[in-house]
Amino acid sequence: MTAHAPETAPSPPARPASIDQRLARATATLCRDHPAHATTVRGVLAPLRDRLRRVHLDCQAAEAAAWAAYTADLDRGLDELAVEMARATQEPGGDVDAVLRHTATVLEQRAVELRKTRS
Repeated sequence: MTAHAPETAPSPPARPASIDQRLARATATLCRDHPAHATTVRGVLAPLRDRLRRVHLDCQAAEAAAWAAYTADLDRGLDELAVEMARATQEPGGDVDAVLRHTATVLEQRAVELRKTRS
């Protein structure tokens, strides 16, 4: 999908915004790469972004190391989503909606786990 530049953990107020940006980039890339599925992509990833935003507001106090590990994991998950989307669109009967919903569920669960680590 994209190369992710190493970055230091953003300050707590910038954390939700950095995730919004990652999801916006992933959404734009998937819509560009799979225009026939753009509505489905937006229909799953926009609500995910909203749900993650609410969870991240509770993660303002998460330790920098936990946040950095979470965002690296999120980036890997979004990259894996791109691979799975490509696979689903090329396979006969590939279920793009199921791929998107599964990934959204996994990413949301990881955010909930981060919320549990807040200090």
